[in-house]
This record gives sequence, C-alpha cells and structure tokens, in this order.
Amino acid sequence: MMSQKSLSKTKKPTLTKGIKNPPSIKGISIQGIGIDIVEIKRIAELSPGAIERILSPRESEYCYRFKKSAERIAGHFAAKEAISKALGTGFGSQLSFKDLEIHHNSLGAPSVVFSSRVLKKMPSLASQQCLITISHERNYAVAMAVIQ
Repeated sequence: MMSQKSLSKTKKPTLTKGIKNPPSIKGISIQGIGIDIVEIKRIAELSPGAIERILSPRESEYCYRFKKSAERIAGHFAAKEAISKALGTGFGSQLSFKDLEIHHNSLGAPSVVFSSRVLKKMPSLASQQCLITISHERNYAVAMAVIQ
C-alpha cells in the first residue's frame, strides 16, 4: 500500500490541448471512429422494399441464410451507420447505403467494400483500411468502425 506521502510524489499526467494530428498507436493513424446500435425489432418491422434499399443482393443472401435474419440485417444496418460516422459524412448526397457492402470471411468476420462511386468522391479511401465489428444480443445489434 502506498503512503499518502508517496502518492503526492507520483507524477501526474499532463493533458495536451489542441491536438492537431490524429492519434497514433504503434504507427497507425486513426482517421475516424463510428459506432451505432439498432433495436432488432425495429429492423424486423421494415418492409421488404426498405430492406432492399439498405442491403445489396449479396448481403440479403447472406442475412437470409440465418434463422434469425433480422439480427443479421440489423447488424449490417448498424455497420453501415458506424462506417458513415467514421467517414464523417453520414448518409446523403456523399454516401448511400448501397455504397457500402458488408462482406464476411469464412469465419464470419465482417469487412466493408466501398462502391466505385464513393472511391471516386473520396479517393483517399483506396489507401485506407476500414475495420468493422458487429455484435448482436437479444434485442440489439451494435457495430463499430475504425478508419486508419
């Protein structure tokens, strides 16, 4: 146990105001972070047409392979929202749901493929990596995106 005297001698961390460069971890520069949470029930109540506006045919085929497809659709929706936040654009004229396609490797790990339209508007994305993670539990799906 540290004495009160030794605690007062402990160097206190200093905070730097006005950081101009993005944070860097082991030489990796983080350009954007986004997170989103979605109520699965809300996605389950969407019309097929609304889901078609969110998912590509490839994503639909993937999601509907599962018994609880609403969980998967909600996860894809949350991932796309998180990516739009990490990009700092949100959805609108710069970005649409169909500009982002969520793929999964053989182990189920998600990744994103950007449309050629987005890559033309944001050419720096071609040299950046977008990491995403998706999780769902009972009532909610959550996703996080990091652009480096």
